[in-house]
Amino acid sequence: TNGHYDQNDVRTIGLLQNWEECMAESDAKNLVCDTDLLTILIWQEEKYGKYDVDLYQWWLASKVDMYFLCTADIPWETDDLRENPLDRARLFARYQQLLEAVGKPYMQLKGALDERQKSVLEKLDMS
Repeated sequence: TNGHYDQNDVRTIGLLQNWEECMAESDAKNLVCDTDLLTILIWQEEKYGKYDVDLYQWWLASKVDMYFLCTADIPWETDDLRENPLDRARLFARYQQLLEAVGKPYMQLKGALDERQKSVLEKLDMS
């Protein structure tokens, strides 16, 4: 995209994300995603001042067992779609706010990579 996209592109990304998750859920015992509709909703809200109602409803209905919410102390990595390198604490708070508002389970991950990995493995009882 080279940073060029519009509201319809973001909705399409959300639709594809939802479809991919549905397909993966039917084939896998466990599913781990590094993004989901929550990311798309916040992206839409940040960029366009509102989020897609259909995507929101699908997110509410999703059966996520646990969100691992990374604090802003992880190093920033640039890519074509990341746009907020200096506003990460506020965005973290927005994720947290939405998760808490609808009662989705989450755990904060902070510190060095090995600390984050250990926390995830302990939560998943895989250590």
